[in-house]
This record gives sequence, structure tokens and C-alpha cells, in this order.
Amino acid sequence: EQMDVGWFDSFFGAGPWTGFSVYPGLVNGGCCYGCRIAAGRRQESCCILGVWALDAGGLPVFPPSVLPMVVHEFCHTFCNPLIHEHREAMLDAAQALYARRAERMRRMAYSHPETMLCESLVRACVVRYRAAHEGPLAAVGEIAEQRRRGFDWTGELAALLVRREQQRGAFPTLADFMPRIAAFFNAQAARQRPA
Repeated sequence: EQMDVGWFDSFFGAGPWTGFSVYPGLVNGGCCYGCRIAAGRRQESCCILGVWALDAGGLPVFPPSVLPMVVHEFCHTFCNPLIHEHREAMLDAAQALYARRAERMRRMAYSHPETMLCESLVRACVVRYRAAHEGPLAAVGEIAEQRRRGFDWTGELAALLVRREQQRGAFPTLADFMPRIAAFFNAQAARQRPA
């Protein structure tokens, strides 16, 4: 199955990127990472894809079901800088949300509240990619999977992203929408505080 790389520029409004590359992490086990390479005017989004299965010849095998993970890692290229730029507006909320699920997050190697914010935004973006390319049932399945992982707000955050998509004139880039995302996390934290 092929990935729609044009979706990233369209969705994030941040383009154009000059490259999207997937590299197998041959000595990395099953862990996956997203990163970017910037050199002059060239910006490349990279997915370092963990290798967890080999064929009889010892070469990596990636089933079609790996596509959402690749989308996830590419989304980090766009989401992480936005979260970092707006961290002050939502760090208190992130700390409160993280405290309630710290052990679970640490088991997934997310050892800081800001990392949880990056992962949260990425996961909601993957929901939107899957909705656009696989339909609503895939999006619902993705939301359910992320809830199982402790990202209880994925569905609500994805719904907020739908509202941004419906108001592209007001929010041409996801960066323009970040104050609404910060407000979302602050509201989530306020709802989870004990009365």
C-alpha cells in the first residue's frame, strides 16, 4: 500500500517538503522514530522503522499494516516543533495529565509530559490520515487503539482537528491552530483534576 505524501503538506499547511524517506533501523529492534533532516532549502522527513520480522534470507519484512506507524513517524516531523513552540501554554496541563498516567507512559518510553503532548498530537493526526484514506471505521479503530494505550483524549483531539479542517480560511496551517490545541489540553487537565 502506498502512502499519500501529499497529505502532509495539505494537512499541516507547512510544505513543501522535498523528501520523505523510510529507513529500516537494522540494529534498533522494534522501536520506531521520526526525525527530519534540514540542509539549506531541502527538508526531508524521515521514518526510522524498527525491524521486528525477518524473512528466510534475514531481510526485514514489513506487512501492509505498518503504514499507520510510518504515517505516525512522519507526523512527528511536523507536530514536535509545534508542541515545543507552544509548550509554555500547555506545560502545566501536560504535567497534570502525565501525573495520572506516568507509569503507563514510562513503559512506552515517554518519560516527560512534553513527549506525551507530542505523541498525543501525532496520534490525532494519524486518525485524520486514516479517516481520509481508509474511511471512518479505520479512524474509529485507531482511536480505540490509542485509548488502550492511555491517550484517552485522542478522539476528542481528532474531532478538534476536523473543526480546523473545516475552517481552513481562518487556520491555513496547523501552526495557526495551536492556541486552540493548547486550550484543548488545558481543558482536559481541568476536567481530570479532583473536585
